[in-house]
Amino acid sequence: MEKPVVFLAHASADAQILAILRRQLLAKSGNSIEIFLSSDGQSIPFGRNWVREVEAALSDSALMFVMLSPSSVRSQWVLFEAGFAYAKGVQVVPVAILGLNLSQVSPPLSLLQGFNVQGPEALANVMAIINRHFGTTFEETFTKHEYEEISGGARTETPIQKYVEELTFVASVHPDVTIECLLETVKTLGFDCKSWHGTIQAPGMQLEISLIGQSRLVEGTVDGSVLESSTLKFLDELIEKLDGKLEKPKMLTLRLFGYVGAITSPYKLTARLIGSGVELAEDGLRFENLVFAMSEISSSWFGPGERQPLRVLLLVFPGDSALGDLAFNRLLDVLLQRHVLWVREPAYFQ
Repeated sequence: MEKPVVFLAHASADAQILAILRRQLLAKSGNSIEIFLSSDGQSIPFGRNWVREVEAALSDSALMFVMLSPSSVRSQWVLFEAGFAYAKGVQVVPVAILGLNLSQVSPPLSLLQGFNVQGPEALANVMAIINRHFGTTFEETFTKHEYEEISGGARTETPIQKYVEELTFVASVHPDVTIECLLETVKTLGFDCKSWHGTIQAPGMQLEISLIGQSRLVEGTVDGSVLESSTLKFLDELIEKLDGKLEKPKMLTLRLFGYVGAITSPYKLTARLIGSGVELAEDGLRFENLVFAMSEISSSWFGPGERQPLRVLLLVFPGDSALGDLAFNRLLDVLLQRHVLWVREPAYFQ
């Protein structure tokens, strides 16, 4: 008899913490259920096709917990996994961890019944739902120590991980560069990636080639939870590896989480940022080695007639600077300290 499969959808930045939770759940169930965690090296043995294994696990799962943290709350990959499971009739349960509150979560996930984990009693809900779903009688109690293993094991988040949902960019590419050529080049740089329906998929990142008019472009998306200097240095290396056949992006777009508000009017921005190291530039505002501007767009997650929170876009123009050296985190620190960015109250989403 095959073990029932429970899928933990999560951001890669939370992998270490959720590996601890997976171990705890397996111990309480006597290893009689399968807990799928795509990042742990056990659910997917190293060397296997990562995308194919995730797709198979999604098809086999009977229950999914969507582990929502400040890193994963707007992860496109986590939303895809949750949507795939929900469309198959799998029970999908949002679980807010690491200080996130479900009141900060927008539709569609906020429409599902879930819970916040702020202590061992709330963590016990995970095993209680497993018991109810599969008709089992596993131990449901979590000790204070077990809870602290998870909550205390959290890494210190950078401003990017806490406030940036994703980064997108567009860059011109030579006609000689096919999706297969791009895939092999990315692999030579040490990334575990696959081509899936014409899109290169790697943990926390995707690349695709598109044709817009007469322009051939590489469009890239990087999840905020993995958006650190090493990720951007990878883009520098990819451009160098393709030897002039891939242009450096002229603009990077950072989309912030829905719970982040901002001042975007230029005259108010400059008033708040006087003396902070931010200066006026021809194309916007200059901070250290980058030029930036700010904008807002309406959220696409709300239906007609519903209140639509504005989503903040931070537009960055790298100029001659290497992408891996851009001062994103220091810029976000300044914008937060000067109250150009702030966290919206939970009532804003209700």
